[in-house]
Amino acid sequence: MIAARLFPHVSLVTIEREVKREFGHRRKLYAYKVDRGSMLAEVADRELALASAWGEDLARMIAALDQPGAPAPAGHGFSWHERRGAVLRELDLRDRLYPKWIADGRVIERDAAHQVACLQCLLELYEDGFDFTGFNGARPKLVGTRTPEQVAASVDFFQLQYGRSLRIKSPMLEAIARKALATDGAEPDAVGEQKEMAL
Repeated sequence: MIAARLFPHVSLVTIEREVKREFGHRRKLYAYKVDRGSMLAEVADRELALASAWGEDLARMIAALDQPGAPAPAGHGFSWHERRGAVLRELDLRDRLYPKWIADGRVIERDAAHQVACLQCLLELYEDGFDFTGFNGARPKLVGTRTPEQVAASVDFFQLQYGRSLRIKSPMLEAIARKALATDGAEPDAVGEQKEMAL
């Protein structure tokens, strides 16, 4: 199955395979850094657990293809914002480091492009709404009778979509986000898209 509209050549299985590779790489690298004292063990454990959570989420997405209905509940305990934030930070890190590593011959350009595409696709899957909850922990509800918590979560979701529409230059998504935010009495705020970077 194609995983995301912006990356038609990347499948869920391809992303899952890349996330497994990343987890194995992190496990070796973090063990080395912890032994040298350049990384705290608790930080290493959290970053490993986040990479593992990505893998679990992808397995849930793949399983849902054969089992109609909502994906099985997550067992990892990380919020949507924590998982998305971890992907954003990793993409930011690679954006800063890969050009130099490619120039130095530390990584092959083709491999770097593949790894980044897989992470960008994973980001898009989260931003499409997989497992989304608002900052208040509630799931958004777009129609029908809604609680104040559900309305707040819907505002969080469409603030995300508004910021996303500017990033990917999608007038259609921007119009949808603006209309949904106006319905809930909120003004568009592109800054809201980046809140998870600090989590």
